[in-house]
Amino acid sequence: MSILILTVGGSCEPLVNAISKEDPEFVYFVCSSGSKGSQRAVDGQGKPCKEYMEGKETSKPSIVEQTELEKELYEKWELSDPDSLAHCYERLLELAKEIRKRFGAKNPRIIANYTGGTKTMSVALALVAMIEEDWELQLNKGPRTDLVKVRGGDVPILINKWEVFANHVLTSIKESLCRYDYSGAAELAYAALRHPLSEERQAQFQRIYALSKGFEAWDRFDHKEAYILITPFAKDFVDHKIALESFLGKRRKPSGYELVGDLIRNAERRAVQGRYDDAVARLYRALELFAQIRLKDVLGIEWSPTSSSKDREEKTALQLSLEHIPEALRVKYKDKLEKGMLKLGLFQDFELLADLKDPVADYFKQKEKTLREALKKRNYSILAHGLIPLNQREYKEVYNHVVGFIKESAQRLKIDIDIPQLPMDFCE
Repeated sequence: MSILILTVGGSCEPLVNAISKEDPEFVYFVCSSGSKGSQRAVDGQGKPCKEYMEGKETSKPSIVEQTELEKELYEKWELSDPDSLAHCYERLLELAKEIRKRFGAKNPRIIANYTGGTKTMSVALALVAMIEEDWELQLNKGPRTDLVKVRGGDVPILINKWEVFANHVLTSIKESLCRYDYSGAAELAYAALRHPLSEERQAQFQRIYALSKGFEAWDRFDHKEAYILITPFAKDFVDHKIALESFLGKRRKPSGYELVGDLIRNAERRAVQGRYDDAVARLYRALELFAQIRLKDVLGIEWSPTSSSKDREEKTALQLSLEHIPEALRVKYKDKLEKGMLKLGLFQDFELLADLKDPVADYFKQKEKTLREALKKRNYSILAHGLIPLNQREYKEVYNHVVGFIKESAQRLKIDIDIPQLPMDFCE
């Protein structure tokens, strides 16, 4: 079944041609109401259709009479104010609901022809046709003898609205990327690819989809998946590829502290999204991981697999036993044993580093008071031990103290923790 929607204006011939060419099962005439409105041209008595050619007026019967439409095969959808975009738009949204209610079960082909009517009526119909995914957009094209209107010899042509819609989708994708919402950007790109697009547009959205999925994986610390998806576009993301290779042990001399930088960048992205509790949780973990990597390096031990990571052959935890630390310190830390392993908190990690004479511990002692005060806010967070959501000011305070300490410590140790922030736009 096919349904044709026509905006009706001063020229009937293009609409007659559209009906003749499409031969629809049902027609909706979108027309202005009143005795002088375009509704008269639809099915008015006598010869309400007026055509002008070379300055001469010709009168013809109504559109319904010219096309021999039966009364049960059409309906007039009248507009009281054909020059009000808001009114026309609302009425056409009502028409969309009407069609779904009346013909939805028949899964009809719906064609919106915006050739006739006022400019406002045409714009409103085109807008609604863009929103209604299953509506096709159509315009009569033919020879023009002037700039007034389409006259005889016209043919209804389908308009690829998805090429136009693609620009709107790109704008929405850019808005998502500005919030680091890679998942949202991927969904938008995937939805666009379901529609008929030019090869150039398809390639553009396929690239956006792959990169969005790649950076979404990175954003949740799945660096292996990110590397697979981003590598085909490595020439545009050289620094990001290098960072991923460092995470995955694919570079010769990584500093070993790259994941600390990655956590900091992740915290920055959560802050952009206004998720300050999430951001502070990541900053806490960055500081904790920094201390754990220092212990690993000072003691010369490696990461160990946890029970949850054994199946994936990943080494994910620093597991210390008394045998790992100097004998002189074992008495002090003996009470920290739990199932044969030392269980140390963040500040206890730095205390052990101090006992091991690590230079980072000296600087930590200088900053310990301010770091403790800043991290109290993390403890009050609903994602830690409290019930109070953090705000932007509190996040910035924690960020300045924690990141300031980590960066200064890294500089003193001559190690590089800098990781590029993930991109906010890759649509071009």
